[in-house]
Amino acid sequence: MTLLSVLICLFSLTSLPLLAQHSTVRFDRGQLVFEREGWRIHLDRSARQFGGLLDDDLIQVIGGIPSSRVGPPAILSIFASADPQSVRLTVKRGDTPVKLTFWSGEGPSPRPKPISPTVSRSFKAPDFSLKSPDGKTVSLSENRKYWTVVNFWGTWCGSCIVELPEMESIARTRTPRINVVGLAVMDENSDILSFLRKHPLPYPVAKAGDKSSPVLRRYGLLVPGGRLGVPVTAILRPGGEIAYMQAGGTENHLASIIAKLVQDDNRRHA
Repeated sequence: MTLLSVLICLFSLTSLPLLAQHSTVRFDRGQLVFEREGWRIHLDRSARQFGGLLDDDLIQVIGGIPSSRVGPPAILSIFASADPQSVRLTVKRGDTPVKLTFWSGEGPSPRPKPISPTVSRSFKAPDFSLKSPDGKTVSLSENRKYWTVVNFWGTWCGSCIVELPEMESIARTRTPRINVVGLAVMDENSDILSFLRKHPLPYPVAKAGDKSSPVLRRYGLLVPGGRLGVPVTAILRPGGEIAYMQAGGTENHLASIIAKLVQDDNRRHA
């Protein structure tokens, strides 16, 4: 079983909540939005194509699996990776189904490999229970009542530190209440404690571990080639459903993204 195989998450279409159809994954060339039939790609204006995909292509099959069953962490691990990889896709381009081999990363595209997925029931974020540097337990289940931002970062990561003021501002938001959880990647407890003494954060921070961490694998941070990519930010709806995931810095746009998600959800419930 390949690393990509482990990262793919299957979901039962009949059990998907309606709101899961609006989950979004952001990467450096554009974003993918989940629809009932699969993931639709929206490329930035500067990108004419990405790995053979065109703007507005609807990805229906990934490695032989209906893409409507592939969750945001797995999508992130495929489309945000800098390592050479290829996956066979079936896309709907206009009204025409097109089969192609998607490739991305630096270097020659490797031969596509079959995918053996792991199974899950919905787009809910994988739970975790980790320790903070001072020994307290930080778990996702404690934050399911409210909108939650899970920020994967590192004290050694410059772009991660740049976006911390925005995380602090969001953590202090009261209407709506938004919980923020920081998960430090490839950091020792001593590194985290030293950083927090100089730069206290108003939200819990836990040690997420290194390349062997199952939490990082489940959230799509481990990419083919064994590399780790941070920062990665996930926005979860109350109840734990993944509404949005982004690889790379948030560039002070996170608050507006959350505001739009909350507004859209309120509209659907009205």
